[in-house]
Amino acid sequence: GTIERTYPFNVYICNIELPANVLQELSKCFQLEGLGHMEVFSLERNGFQGSDGIDFALQIIQSQKKMIDFCFDRNPVDNHQDCQRLVDAIVGHPNISNCGLVGLCGGEINGHDYLVHILRKEKLQTLDFSDCSVTTAGQSTMFDIIKLHPNLVFLCLGDNNLNDEDAIHISGALRYNRTLERLWLKGNRFTRLGEDILKKVMYDDSSLNAVADSNHVCTIEGMGFELPVVSRRHYYIHRTRENYDPKQSRA
Repeated sequence: GTIERTYPFNVYICNIELPANVLQELSKCFQLEGLGHMEVFSLERNGFQGSDGIDFALQIIQSQKKMIDFCFDRNPVDNHQDCQRLVDAIVGHPNISNCGLVGLCGGEINGHDYLVHILRKEKLQTLDFSDCSVTTAGQSTMFDIIKLHPNLVFLCLGDNNLNDEDAIHISGALRYNRTLERLWLKGNRFTRLGEDILKKVMYDDSSLNAVADSNHVCTIEGMGFELPVVSRRHYYIHRTRENYDPKQSRA
């Protein structure tokens, strides 16, 4: 037999509004024979109308089986059906391991269940699920998954609705997890109590046993304290101007 070999390419479409007819043509282009395979697909601040953005993203995800990185930042979805379709496609993809979904859940949607679903993907290594109105309502499911996740190294949950009760659950998860290296939590609803709980799981010097039980791998960021860790890898998180309007650039 012969081994099929294609060349990788990356696609970044940011800060540009794309009408449905342009999306259809782009989808056809990315599936041309001989073009190669897409490893990175990033859509950011595109001002999609209705389900156009989700339909386009699903076409590319389903046709590009070698994709590793997928980003859909600042393209809010205001209905549960489209959120579920996108998350299902990500979880079911054979190779996506790095994912950015900042601001995915628009309107009154609580992103908790979608976050739990994505975290169940064992191949997942990095996830940015900031500003998705995540409210746990006391549920520990998300933290139970983080506790035993075999590959997750970076998780951003900034600007959600996590509180002091959640801080206790996070602390419990980090006492067991030894793969997570960076956890971003800025902009949640922790009081001083929750902050102290999180700080102690990183380094508790109340006794020798407590020091030994502390998490010496993960750095909790965005909380006003950062303690040194033995080693730290750096992950590139692409961000653009916060106030950019995609209507300034139209295809």
